[in-house]
Amino acid sequence: MLSNYILVLIFYICGIYISHVYDMSYVLFTAVFLLLAGLIYGIRKKHFSVFIILSIVLTLGSVRYYQASENQIISRFPDKYVTASGVIFSSPSISEGTYKYRYVMKLDSISYMGETYETKDKILINTTEPYPFGTNLTAKGFLYPIAGKQNEHEFDFSLYYMGQGIFAHLAAQEVTSQGTTFSLSPAYISGNLRQWASRLIDEHFTSSEAAILDAIITGDKSGFSDEYYTLLLRTGIYRLIFSPFMPILSILLIAGILPLEKGRKNFATILMLLVYAVFGSSSPNSLKASLLCGLLIFQKQVFGYGNKLDLLAKLVLVLTLINPLLCFNTGFIMSVASSVIMYFSYSPIYSYFCNRLRKKKVKHAFSVSRTLTLWIIFIFGTLPIGAYLFKGISIYAAIAMTLFSPVILLILIASPILLLLLQLFGTAPILGTLFAGLSEFLGNLPYYITKLPYYYLSLKVPGILEIAIFYLLWWCFLRGISGKLRTPKTAVIFTIAAGLTVSGIIPSFSDNLQIYFVNVGQGDGAVLHTSRGETVLIDGGGSAEYETTYNVGKRVFVPYLTSHGFTDIDIAILSHPHKDHVEGIIAAAENFKLDTIVMPDTEPSNEYRLALEDIADEKDIRIEYLGANDKIDFNSGLSIRFIAPTPSQLVSPDANESSLVCHVTYGEFSALFTGDSTEQSLIDYPRNIDLLKVAHHGSKNSTSKEFLEHTNPRYAVISAGENNPYNHPSDDVIERLAETETNLLRTDRHGDIRFRIEKDGSFRYATLKGE
Repeated sequence: MLSNYILVLIFYICGIYISHVYDMSYVLFTAVFLLLAGLIYGIRKKHFSVFIILSIVLTLGSVRYYQASENQIISRFPDKYVTASGVIFSSPSISEGTYKYRYVMKLDSISYMGETYETKDKILINTTEPYPFGTNLTAKGFLYPIAGKQNEHEFDFSLYYMGQGIFAHLAAQEVTSQGTTFSLSPAYISGNLRQWASRLIDEHFTSSEAAILDAIITGDKSGFSDEYYTLLLRTGIYRLIFSPFMPILSILLIAGILPLEKGRKNFATILMLLVYAVFGSSSPNSLKASLLCGLLIFQKQVFGYGNKLDLLAKLVLVLTLINPLLCFNTGFIMSVASSVIMYFSYSPIYSYFCNRLRKKKVKHAFSVSRTLTLWIIFIFGTLPIGAYLFKGISIYAAIAMTLFSPVILLILIASPILLLLLQLFGTAPILGTLFAGLSEFLGNLPYYITKLPYYYLSLKVPGILEIAIFYLLWWCFLRGISGKLRTPKTAVIFTIAAGLTVSGIIPSFSDNLQIYFVNVGQGDGAVLHTSRGETVLIDGGGSAEYETTYNVGKRVFVPYLTSHGFTDIDIAILSHPHKDHVEGIIAAAENFKLDTIVMPDTEPSNEYRLALEDIADEKDIRIEYLGANDKIDFNSGLSIRFIAPTPSQLVSPDANESSLVCHVTYGEFSALFTGDSTEQSLIDYPRNIDLLKVAHHGSKNSTSKEFLEHTNPRYAVISAGENNPYNHPSDDVIERLAETETNLLRTDRHGDIRFRIEKDGSFRYATLKGE
């Protein structure tokens, strides 16, 4: 049975999530229902009911969410040119571009149009020059809210920073420094200690060695490139370097060798953990882990026992009461979920392996059992959580943590000595050489792991129903290896899992087509997917021509395809080889199984066409150069007929005019995908279509009134970037669509757009932002 602490935590978090996904009215409705149920139960049983407490807790979660998510700075100065005064309160995050350095700034005041508003809130500030921790700055620039996610399953930076109390960012166009400040606050002291350590490390080690040592000792990730950071995540080395358990384990090891009696040793351990929690931990999951460990030791010392799950529930409740937005921090979620899974799973799996290995007289049975248990829990036990949060799982993460944790522990335990030697004498010959060797080894470790087969498994992001089914079956698995498979309790749990599985499978038996318009910014990217598993891409988005460091195909389109499980692609259609259409197709060809690429036979020397042809040749992907009157039919009934380009368009000097125009039909449903073309002749275009992908992102010279009157679309989708420099879509196009009473959807305003189509022509749609 769940304890009262766990029930309270569950309902409190439900209040937070319901308010975030829907609104407070749903919470209040549920709370009133629970309140009435509690009153009825209380009258019958003549005592106070837990239902009433849970209704109050549910409402409290909703109230705390709204209190934490509203910010007076943004509501008072939205998109205004302001003067912000405050203190730099972080090490820099470094990126390419004009505003190279990003900091957290703790504000003293914000001024606008002669009005000064005093505040203690935090913002992100981008500068062109570096500044040390604790610098007093006055900066002028436009204050913008931090953008939320624009794609389904995309990492939500808005929620991430809201969890740290940061709601806005400012690109500093004018900066004045007033020197550094001094404070006795734990955050200030720990920040300066990190900066001192980073400075010494950067001065005495190479850049690659310093990046690893900085990450382990100070938690600073700025020394890693985007590619290497992704490699750390995919190989599981990220957990090894940034795991809060490494510093905590080093504290326990140091405390264990202290020449003290047990009671005083426990007190010293708790004190060191508390110091680490206050001064050293730089993330919510580090804080949670250190406090949980300290509280467990304290509870065991005082009461002789410790209920780990109840203690975890109390700690999480306290932390989320202080900051309810921690519920959206992926690291915190993964840390709590892993702790719960470990609590239920470790003992039965470890006992199972121990019993069998000891019977077979295997040497080091306990150590082998522990390694196998951790591997199974990390790989399989956290599988759906990892898929939901990170879209994949590192196969060798648990083994790497087991084998190479001693290296991390050695660096952490010896680092104070190294730093003191470097500070006092400017050198540490033996220890410095050792640290250089260890950091080089850890830096190369991800590359060694990538040589192993299936080192990373990309996974479709599961739904809540799929996660529930998995953990019900996982519970049955744990009971089975514990010898409790044939019990009524297991039978009930298995029946529930089977019922949920059937209820999830039945709807997928119906034939349907789903069309996904992916928000790729200023570009086009769409996916057609039938219930029979056929997958077609129509363009894949891309970066602006002037953008050289951010690849939309790799950073947006491919993760979107992965998260939806679209990794086996039948056909990729490229309307024309311009960067804002082709980058995602190139990235998909590099990363997934792709059978055929279809594109027009234009611009033979185009660099993107040549790149795509090279990849197709390397990956043995067939290329078809198609045009007007060509057609592709699928077993599901999906059909794609190409209306353009015609022979005259193929030789047009304007490459946009040579775009492949696709007439998609599925049963009674029809749609047009027009690339960047402007219609030449309407004679080949269908009448009375259901859906139009508006040409050229809604530019002024596309989508004429005559074209709209001829095709008469019910719905239109414009794929364009928010605040793009081309001012797409044009007001003229929007006005034409309004005049023909076409329902308009836009990726720049609605985010991702998804249509579900039945063969009778009926369809419904949903957008990321629910507008």
